[in-house]
Amino acid sequence: MEHELETTRGIVSRLTDVEETLERSREEFSEQIKGTYRNASMAWQSMEQLERKTQHQDKQLRQVCEKLKEHDEQLDRLHAGQLELRDADISLEERIENIAETMEELEDSHDARDAQEDDHLARHNGRHLRRSSTSDTLRPNFPSGPLGPLGGGANPFDSHGHSQVGRPPVQGHGEGSALDGSLMPHLSRTPPLSARSMGAWTVHISLLPHARVPMPFERNTNAYQRCLSRGLHQMVAVHGRDAGSFIKAIEKAFGMFLRGRPWMPLQAKLCDAEPLQGLPMLRQLEASMVDSSYDHDFLRKNCAVCDSSGMIDSLYIAMRHDTISWHTLRHAPVFMEGLEAAWAYDPMLDTDPFDGDMAIDDRERPAAGEITTVLPSLAPPSSLKRSRTEMTRSNSFGAAAPPVDSEGTRVKRTCPAPPSSSILELRRRVERAA
Repeated sequence: MEHELETTRGIVSRLTDVEETLERSREEFSEQIKGTYRNASMAWQSMEQLERKTQHQDKQLRQVCEKLKEHDEQLDRLHAGQLELRDADISLEERIENIAETMEELEDSHDARDAQEDDHLARHNGRHLRRSSTSDTLRPNFPSGPLGPLGGGANPFDSHGHSQVGRPPVQGHGEGSALDGSLMPHLSRTPPLSARSMGAWTVHISLLPHARVPMPFERNTNAYQRCLSRGLHQMVAVHGRDAGSFIKAIEKAFGMFLRGRPWMPLQAKLCDAEPLQGLPMLRQLEASMVDSSYDHDFLRKNCAVCDSSGMIDSLYIAMRHDTISWHTLRHAPVFMEGLEAAWAYDPMLDTDPFDGDMAIDDRERPAAGEITTVLPSLAPPSSLKRSRTEMTRSNSFGAAAPPVDSEGTRVKRTCPAPPSSSILELRRRVERAA
């Protein structure tokens, strides 16, 4: 019995130890579970903070994108303003040239009037000398030798019979004085310093990619900026009013594209239709005028866009039989920086199927800006209607371009031009705003 009691006591003590161990393990597990819950709560809080930070960063990114868009718009406005300022500079230069030419015409008229006065004075002086030679024998008291600036044997009396003795010295003929001693300042005028006295003149010239274009490209379009970036629109100085000087200036300015191929000026007339008022309409010269002498008078009467004073404002030329493609212009040297964005892909312009082939000649490529060409595969075999290319060459205006009522009329615009009588005022407002 005692052995059984001891065994029972041992079992009870062991069970007690097991219960204590189980209680301690349960408490430890409870603490671990609580720590796990705390860690999970902290993780959720961190995720919430991360989400808030992400939302804040997204908001900041949106603000940055909006600011970048505003900066892009400001850059576009600055670029447009720069183009307006460039056009204003061209307009001012043209006005200065017009003023110089007007001054030259006034000087020419003064010179002609002076020449007439000189001839009149010479004839009057000749008659006076003949009268004095016949009356020398009647005036023995006057010396026959030199009398100061009057020269040897000159008559000491003026044309009215008054004595010249005691008067101030009188300048000879051609020095700006008359025989009666009155000064003529316009005869001693210094020659003009302007180059216009030698016949030099400047003009804005556009080399068009092909001769069939009905109107030049409007300003600020991709086509216009592409041509401007490669030098198809230039202010050209012509050192003479003969045809040789004009041809030499054209070859110097556009020789890289012409390469000795025949070219011709185009006839231009300002459009009087309401939507396109102020824009020039173009057409090729008549066959009888193509081989004419392209001097200043011919260009002013038949080809040029003139200002209100009748001076040449702008000219348009094109090759007679050849064209220029966008492919050629794209690979030409850059003439004006800052316009390369215009060479981005444009579905209306970039229709050359051989754009990647450098071996194809320009004669097989579509001309730059010629978007009205009908492909042979699409044209009906026996159509009675005119093609769109033929309609662009319709005889829609006269051969001559009379002077217009606007000064400094630009030929490329982004919007319909105002009436021709207010173009000068519009340009002045643009210059003041710039």
